Amino acid sequence: MSHDGHRIAVLTDSTCDLPQGMREKHNIHTIPVHIHWGNETLRAGIDIDAQTFYNRLVRDPVHPTTSQPSVGEFLEVFRQIGEEADEIVGIFLSRELSGTISSAENARDMVTIPVHIVDSKSISLGVGAVVMAAVQARDAGGDAAAIVRAAERRAAHTNAVIIVDTLEYLHRGGRIGGAVKLVGHALSLKPVMRLVNGRLQPVSATRTRSKAIARMLQVASEGLDTGAPMGGGILHVAAPEEAAQVADQFQALYAPQELMTVEATPVIGIHVGPNALGVVAYNL
Repeated sequence: MSHDGHRIAVLTDSTCDLPQGMREKHNIHTIPVHIHWGNETLRAGIDIDAQTFYNRLVRDPVHPTTSQPSVGEFLEVFRQIGEEADEIVGIFLSRELSGTISSAENARDMVTIPVHIVDSKSISLGVGAVVMAAVQARDAGGDAAAIVRAAERRAAHTNAVIIVDTLEYLHRGGRIGGAVKLVGHALSLKPVMRLVNGRLQPVSATRTRSKAIARMLQVASEGLDTGAPMGGGILHVAAPEEAAQVADQFQALYAPQELMTVEATPVIGIHVGPNALGVVAYNL
């Protein structure tokens, strides 16, 4: 809400990995990304919780797929938000990894409420970090242009790095891109990947998981100003103990002013598989 009574809503998608309570507290609207499993369509976090999902992912011979919200769903959400707000700033996962932004853009052209769309160029807490920058600008009374600028600035100064236990899930989901070069080594090496302009790119492959974690933590700050205040996020897929250790290491390395650890939404878990870990780092 800005000071003159002109109300600006912040909208994101369910891959942002900000906890539900946090989204409610900061009045962040969310559109769900769908999971298709055999004949079922599930909304992550609504129809299936993470633990049930990951237990099934390992056992079920049918591999689930994901799909972006449809244009019709965006229209419905835009109209609902339009009943209480005057403008919408929408921040979504990387255009390179999902059709979510395309759906949002198509729907934007069909509604009267002004909708501004930001490509976070990221996933998970990388999206969440960009959303929180927008929320801070909104709460400081910024207009839509100021909120978009704050989001884009955060997006340009955010790194997301992941390690996977196996490339099998990225391969199945067709999300492997440049990481395909590593497939031949997948059995013996632990790949480290980072998002570059919204696409997953291989950084290196190490022999052990502990080396992969050390490399991930190192790469997380590349291109950022480590002398300036930093924030961070740790995400994991069914690996809470390791995530806690990584959070401690991140804290020791970078002394972030804010640090959050979350279990990644199943929408991301489908593609990276169990035991994946990720680090997001950004300048505040």
